[in-house]
Amino acid sequence: MAPLAQRTESWIISLLIIAMSLSLSHIDLTRDLLLPKKILKATTVGFLLNFILLGGLNIVLGYLLTDDKYIIAGLVILAGAPPSLLIAPCTYNIKGDVSFSFLSTIACYFLSILILPLLVYVFLSSIYWGADLFNVIFQIIILPLILSRIIRKLKQSILIQPYNGHIINWCVAIVCFTLIGLNRELLTTYSNNLLVATIVAFATIFVLGESIYRISRLLNIPPPTSISYMLLGSMKKWAGASAIAYVLLGPKASVPAITALVIGFLYYLFLSIRFHKNIRSDTSFR
Repeated sequence: MAPLAQRTESWIISLLIIAMSLSLSHIDLTRDLLLPKKILKATTVGFLLNFILLGGLNIVLGYLLTDDKYIIAGLVILAGAPPSLLIAPCTYNIKGDVSFSFLSTIACYFLSILILPLLVYVFLSSIYWGADLFNVIFQIIILPLILSRIIRKLKQSILIQPYNGHIINWCVAIVCFTLIGLNRELLTTYSNNLLVATIVAFATIFVLGESIYRISRLLNIPPPTSISYMLLGSMKKWAGASAIAYVLLGPKASVPAITALVIGFLYYLFLSIRFHKNIRSDTSFR
């Protein structure tokens, strides 16, 4: 696996740009923009759940459980990563508040452009604050936003629309395969670093997600809104975070995000079964 992963190593950024551009092209950024109160609430809740609670827990657990600077750095980058674009379709599948999830996800996506470099500067020192950081943020976060708007306006894009889900899934699969291959020794043998990454992923996805949902219901928050809160507080853009960590710090720093991607996929399956809805075939896990 490792030799093949080394061959596809140079494809990581390009494949993620394609996957994220196609994912974002399904989103109409003008929808609900005439409702400022709704936008403010969605932005505030999304910021608190996805960055303060979820991101903060990643960082705190990282510092508590390990002293490995690369694992900690990977968790810091994961904390500043945007929320998963899977949140909106997953919300639809399990009968949550789709409009609220959509607005929060988009708002947090834009916020991550500022929050990610800030977290890197505060927790990882100024060593990683520079052209490389902003270059990778531009390529993985900003550029897909721009390209997605172009794709939406192209009439020819309708030709590939039926295949978007497959293209996205293959792009993400190759990226994950490559990162796993580059970390083969660490991921296939027992190590404290892998254990830490697994514990953090389980705590920040399964445990945190379930806690948010149960507390929300105890507070008499409607089930659809509780579902949206649960997803916003447990799902990050794991593939993007793994690529950013890899580009800035090397393969080892991508382990937390790759591990979270696997745990996150299992959580998505769990939620689909729990809420008695089958996963739609056109939904891409990203």
